[in-house]
Amino acid sequence: MSTPDIDTSKDADDALTIALAEYNALSDWQKALRDQSAARFNFFLAIVTAVAAVSGGLVSGGRLSEPAKGTLGTVGFLILVLGLSTFLRQVEFSQRGHRYAAATDALRTYLARRSTSVAPYLLMPVLGDLGVIGTTYRERTGVLRDVMSLPGTVGVINSALLALGAGFATGIWLDFTVWPPAVAAATFLLSMTLHIRHLRRAFTRSRTEVAALLAARGL
Repeated sequence: MSTPDIDTSKDADDALTIALAEYNALSDWQKALRDQSAARFNFFLAIVTAVAAVSGGLVSGGRLSEPAKGTLGTVGFLILVLGLSTFLRQVEFSQRGHRYAAATDALRTYLARRSTSVAPYLLMPVLGDLGVIGTTYRERTGVLRDVMSLPGTVGVINSALLALGAGFATGIWLDFTVWPPAVAAATFLLSMTLHIRHLRRAFTRSRTEVAALLAARGL
């Protein structure tokens, strides 16, 4: 990979000032993004926990009346809608975070190339350099990492709720035979597969767009 010539003369002071200002702005945007993502996740988790506690109390109280079943079904549907919205929002946050990270790397590379004496001490990777993190830097390495991410965790909760609802509905329809656990397990696996597939596609698309931009800029 070729290294662009960096102007280190006095005339480049304005460029350095702009680069540092942009770097600080990116840091602020990344912090705000993390705060938004955490706040959205905590709100969703609090709502799910509260609804699960109320629903558990109703179910453990004995045979449910028809109005109670209707209420549980309506609340469950609303929670699933909220869960899907939260998942899609978390995926968007992840994509934005990846792009902010790529922008930060580009600016760090510019600063490292301006001062070659400092570059060896920048242990975090810059463009064209593996650094101490290695080849997996900024990349997802497997399904487990996807599941452990915030959007992946939301996907797990969504899948569990959907599986619970499917198993409960099947039990009512088939009078609690052997089918409810099987239907719940199949629903969970299918839902998780769809969630993780969407998450990985979104990340791959974001990574491809970043790589194309870096190639177009000659970085």
